[in-house]
Order: sequence, then structure tokens, then C-alpha cells
Amino acid sequence: MAIVRCHLVVSLARVGTNMLTTEQTQYVKDESIKAYPHEIIFLLTESKGLYKVSNIADDTTKEFRVSTTDMQQALTENLLAVIHSHPDFEPCPSEADMHSQVALDVTYGICATDGINATNINYWGGGIEKAPLLGRGFIHGIQDCYSLIKDYYESELNIELNEFPRSWEWWNNGQDLYSLNVEKEGFIRVYEPEIGDMIFMQIRSTVPNHGAVYVGNDLIMHHITSTKAVDETRISTQEPIFRYQNFITHYYRHKSMFE
Repeated sequence: MAIVRCHLVVSLARVGTNMLTTEQTQYVKDESIKAYPHEIIFLLTESKGLYKVSNIADDTTKEFRVSTTDMQQALTENLLAVIHSHPDFEPCPSEADMHSQVALDVTYGICATDGINATNINYWGGGIEKAPLLGRGFIHGIQDCYSLIKDYYESELNIELNEFPRSWEWWNNGQDLYSLNVEKEGFIRVYEPEIGDMIFMQIRSTVPNHGAVYVGNDLIMHHITSTKAVDETRISTQEPIFRYQNFITHYYRHKSMFE
């Protein structure tokens, strides 16, 4: 489940998401509307294709859970993706959704609905082609500031960083995503940035709550958060570092980048 009210932005589909056919995608949207206000679950497997399974959560209006029997069967069929709906919530993952995806290590997808309309499916996880680093719309947990850093390190530096499940506006919910995990991921603090270094910022928060990458020529690449958990107008970009100098708290360099 997600944690903010839904603004049905049907145009914000992720780049390279060809998990389903057009007909299958429409089926997911139609069935999500029919199931409203409950969350509906679809599994995609190699041998059986796309099909619905029962949601056995205690409160199916707020969360989803697949039975052990259904999941074990799907795994024997080579599970490719788990897709579920978000009634009256944004098409972005909750912290619980992200934990579930990390545990299964397959593609996840979310379709949001208000019972009348449904969004396109936003996918994340393994096997999904990533959106370009610059110009991607904001989707909490999928295309946000940490996602941009993670994707940059993978595509540009061949360094794979772990995913960290997080709630929307996690810095207001007692979490300290960056500070608690930076050293675990192999980063060492430095005091002058070089190309590829990670930058921490603290913006209207008690902990560092925004990250960027230094890309040289006094420029950073980053994805500023929006007031909404899904916002296609808030895009990742490059900007002069001096604009954010007052917010910068730390520079970090991955251990593999030291000569």
C-alpha cells in the first residue's frame, strides 16, 4: 500500500516497461477499478502468464498479502512480476511494498485507482529498463533522489548499491536513510568533491534528506522531491552546486574510487 491520496496521473508511465501487453495492462486497470476499494493482486509467471490471486490481508483496503500456497505455486512457474492496486493512493510503493520486492527480487508494479479511473502501471525492481538519468519524472521509491544516485552508480560507475525501503517523506517519520546506510554501502567521507562523489543535503529537515551526485564543472545531478509522491513535472536535472551550498552537509566517495 502507499500512504498519500491519489492524484490520477495516467500519463506517467515508466520508460521501458514492457512486462505486459496492451490488453493485459487494460485488464489490470479494469479489474483494479472493479475491486475498489480493495487492493487486488496479479501474478505474472513464465509458464502461466498473468492471473489474479486472492488478497488475504487483514485489511484489504490498505494492504495486500499473497497466501503461501499461491506464492509457492507462482515460484514453481517462474515468477516474473507481482502487480497490485492502490485504492485512493498514489501509484508508488509504500515501505512495505519495497521490503516485499527486495525479499522476492522480482519486478513489482502498482496501478492506482479511485474506483472510476486507473493509472498506468508503474514498475520497479529487477528486469526493468531504467528511465534516463535526466528528465525522469518523480515517483517516490522508484524515481526519487536515492533512485537517481543508485541508477547513476550502476550505469556510469558499475557500482551496485543496495535498495533501502522507505516511506514517503521518510525524514519526517523517524528514518535517517542516508546517514545510517552510507558507510555500509562502502562510502568514505571526503571534503572536496570529485566527479562521481555523492552529496548529502539537509533541506527543512533534522537529518540529511536529499542526495545528489557531483558530475564536474561545478554541477550536481539530482532529483528534488515534490510535495506529491508522484509528480511528472518534477524532473531530475543538473544544476550549479552553488545554489545548494547552504544545504550541503557531507561529501562521500565510494571506496572503489580511491586510487
